[in-house]
Order: sequence, then structure tokens, then C-alpha cells
Amino acid sequence: MPSRKISLKTSVRGLDKLIEDDIPKNSINLVTGVPGTLKSTFAISLMCGYLKKRKEFGLYLSLEQSSESCIRNLESIGISKPENLEATDFGSLRRKYRETERKLDVVKVTEEIIRFYKTREGDRFSLFALDSLNAFCSFAIEPARGRLYHFFNTLRESGLTSFVILETPSMNMLTEYTPEYFLADSIFELGVIEKADSITRYLQIKKMRGTAHSMKKHRVSVEQRGISVLGAVYA
Repeated sequence: MPSRKISLKTSVRGLDKLIEDDIPKNSINLVTGVPGTLKSTFAISLMCGYLKKRKEFGLYLSLEQSSESCIRNLESIGISKPENLEATDFGSLRRKYRETERKLDVVKVTEEIIRFYKTREGDRFSLFALDSLNAFCSFAIEPARGRLYHFFNTLRESGLTSFVILETPSMNMLTEYTPEYFLADSIFELGVIEKADSITRYLQIKKMRGTAHSMKKHRVSVEQRGISVLGAVYA
């Protein structure tokens, strides 16, 4: 039976039924999918559910949405942001570097932000999310995918369990030959199955090192108190 202890897998309802142990600590977890599949909502909901019950600290860094927009999206599905989760964005930096945005070393700046919070919070700083890897790479002053190994290693050396959101044009675009797939410890795929009379959202754990897990597609529902992972799409 799944454990009901305070853990990452119990932070989103129903997720614990898919994972035998837990989402590994100090791991890199890709959250992938096409537009509109709840990638950002899943990642920040998981962080909120965990941090509300722990004295740890988390940082959600958005390169696309404002932090206010992230919080409004949470509140719209009945989730309040805990005080020990900080949501911040690159908006102010992008405005500051409006004339020379492509010269902004987003990799270096992100690493500096992580070091700042690690100095301020110490070992309490345990969760980090980057939304999204697409923006992260597009803003970089040089091909960022060539620096992913170094950046992911920085996250691990900082003792962070990280969620990196990656939007794909189609569900077939992420393969085992991409650096993201190779370097990540886990891959959560969020998608939709369209039929003539219905659309079903699903979550599938494509990969998770260190623990047994289901690889079936499971239905995802947005309810009044947040996201729930339901039964398998296919029996």
C-alpha cells in the first residue's frame, strides 16, 4: 500500500498510487507536454501541497508568466500559496535589459538567484521549479542546451529537487536522444486524448530513476481543491 507520510507523491491527490517510494530527492524532474496540458499547474500544485506541511522552502521561477499570474492561476483552482513558497519572474530583468535582451546570460542569472536563496534559506531551500526550459534556452546568449549538464549539476549540488517545465509541439517531440531526456531523473508527461465526443487530460510517468512506478496514462481532473490524478485511461 502507498505510504501516507508527508512526501512529494502525496502532495497531489492520487499521485501516490503511481509511485512505489517517492519522487527522489535531489532529482531533476521534467514536466512535459503540449500547450494547455496543466504542466505549470501540476508543478506548482505539487510544491504547494508539500510545502504547506513542511518547514522547507521552495522557489518557483517563471520566465514567461508574471508571479502574480502564477498565483492567480493557483487561486482559480482553490489552492493558496504557502508563505514558504516564493514565486518570482524575470519580468523586471527583461524590462531592464529590453535593448540588449539577447545578451542577458539567463543561465548565469538563474544560478545567481539559486545561490542567493540558498545563502538566505540554507538547507530549508529544497524545492525549485523553472518555467520553462523553452524560454530559458531562447533567452540564453549561447546555445543553452550545450550547458544543460552544467546547469542540472548545479541544481543537484545545491541539494534541490527540481521541476523543469518543457513545452513540446507534439507528444512525439521528446525522445531519449534529447539532452533533456538523458539528463533528467524523471519525466512527467501531461497530455490530452481527443475523441469525437470528449477530451481527456492525462498524466504519464515516462521515466523515474530510483523507484518503481506505473507507466500507464492516468486521467487528470481539475477540481475545486486542485488537481487530482484518477484511474488509468485504459484498463
